[in-house]
Amino acid sequence: VQGNTVAAMGSIKGLKAVRKVVEDCMKNVHPIYNIKILMIKRELAKDPALANEDWSRFLPKFASKNVPTKKPLKIREKKPYTPFPPPQPPSKIDLQIASGEYFAPEAAKAQGAKDDARRAANELPPPPSEDKPKKKRERPHKRKKDQSVVDVEQPEVSADELAAKIRERAGVEPPKPESKKKKRKREQREAAERAAAEAAAAALNTEP
Repeated sequence: VQGNTVAAMGSIKGLKAVRKVVEDCMKNVHPIYNIKILMIKRELAKDPALANEDWSRFLPKFASKNVPTKKPLKIREKKPYTPFPPPQPPSKIDLQIASGEYFAPEAAKAQGAKDDARRAANELPPPPSEDKPKKKRERPHKRKKDQSVVDVEQPEVSADELAAKIRERAGVEPPKPESKKKKRKREQREAAERAAAEAAAAALNTEP
């Protein structure tokens, strides 16, 4: 085999079979089909009773399959050739200079950014509103008294418990318990102050 040329040697009958196989290969038909037919014919030739009969009923018939072919790629249209490159798109700074925003103070730039954000927020679709029935608010002086409720006297609360509740609501930590050393010093200071006050009162009484 050399390119599209095939050379073969043999009898006329064998060369005809080779020619058919080669031509089918050129037509994109796999040679295994023709090889199977040739093997069946060789087995039938061994039986002398079938020598003068038609062998077409023994030969297999292969149905042609539609093999999906690749789709041709999209051919892009050629644009006219220009030796000059395309113009460069303007940058963000160029657009700011053209609009005058580049020379504006910082406060104006911040205000412009806020306006852009507000405009973008207004363009968004509003969230779906759920229509909920509004509850009527009852005023305290118009509430009807429940006659089934019986007034119960509240238990008396001591001053310490009341102070603890107020401290808890205000978020103030309770005072830490006084240590023995500080308590002793406080008692000594109070005793000294009491003794000084008694001495001063006695001195005033003894004066003529």
